[in-house]
Amino acid sequence: MAKVAIITGATGGLGMEFTRAINSYDDIDEIWAVGRNNDKLNNMKEMYDTELNTNEKLSLEVQDMSIDTKERQNIINDKMES
Repeated sequence: MAKVAIITGATGGLGMEFTRAINSYDDIDEIWAVGRNNDKLNNMKEMYDTELNTNEKLSLEVQDMSIDTKERQNIINDKMES
């Protein structure tokens, strides 16, 4: 089973730095950077693809985090199964 780091608020200052730090861990297979702003996530992906060459590791997701917990868990479960 893949080891996945899920980072919410990934486009903010602390979230972006945390994503950068987690990226250096060899035992993490995937990083799911979650945010509410698609433009910021796309800019972040471009930066990571160019500067850090993480195309295979970093997966950016735009999710509405205001949805109820059960629906959010279903989204996460579906993503992990794919």
